[in-house]
Amino acid sequence: MDNYDPELNRNRPHDPRDTTTPRAIAADYRELTVGDALAADRRALFEDWLRRNTTGAGRIRAGLPRSWTVANKTGTGDYGRANDIAVVRPPHTAPLVLALMSHRVGYSTPPSDALLAAATRHVVNTLA
Repeated sequence: MDNYDPELNRNRPHDPRDTTTPRAIAADYRELTVGDALAADRRALFEDWLRRNTTGAGRIRAGLPRSWTVANKTGTGDYGRANDIAVVRPPHTAPLVLALMSHRVGYSTPPSDALLAAATRHVVNTLA
């Protein structure tokens, strides 16, 4: 990390400071939620916190079938940044980790939750 929150959310798009990639953060979440980076009781506690998250109803959660459960963490910043990282659990299959990160042109541009919901629906439809 190069800056503290909330300053880290103000960098211009493509600024390498305070960044990660969807692949990297998904790998971290996978280890924390379904891997062995945490002891079983700590992993359950962490996922419970993510499951009870109250932000991002219009993002990954909005793009999933109702029968799936989701444990996620959102992020929002300037330049229309809308991020959501989740472990999603379809019924009767192994969990998936989904990381979506977006930005838009213009410092004050609002984020697009609908974009992340649509990307989630695309992933679900592709995997179905």
